Amino acid sequence: MKKLLLLSAIASIAMADCSYKIHKLERELSYAKEYGNYYRVRGLENALANVKAHCGGYYDYYARKDAIKYKIDDLEDEAERKIDRIEDKLDELNDMKDTMSKEEYKRKKAELKAEKNRIKREYKEQKRSLKETYNY
Repeated sequence: MKKLLLLSAIASIAMADCSYKIHKLERELSYAKEYGNYYRVRGLENALANVKAHCGGYYDYYARKDAIKYKIDDLEDEAERKIDRIEDKLDELNDMKDTMSKEEYKRKKAELKAEKNRIKREYKEQKRSLKETYNY
């Protein structure tokens, strides 16, 4: 019972400290915006985001970083599978090249290459978005 009270007291102190840090950073941020100090605003916004994300021990930095890494790896695996399927279709198209008109072959090949490039762009965008979201 004493341990529980001690832990709750520590948690409340940590939260009070977090509230103070957040309040202080928000006040500094408003001053920086008021005086048009762009670099200070950016730095304070990053600091505020970090305090909100990590303060009070509710988020473990390394666990979050690993989770992001696994998400990125999953996205990469999925993109590779899709690209492999498209490359298989391109190979099949090359095998069927003699059975179709030149225009039809070029059109289908261009469609498959466009799809492949779209998948690559989507993967890069999702990866960048994940990294930005979690300050990776």
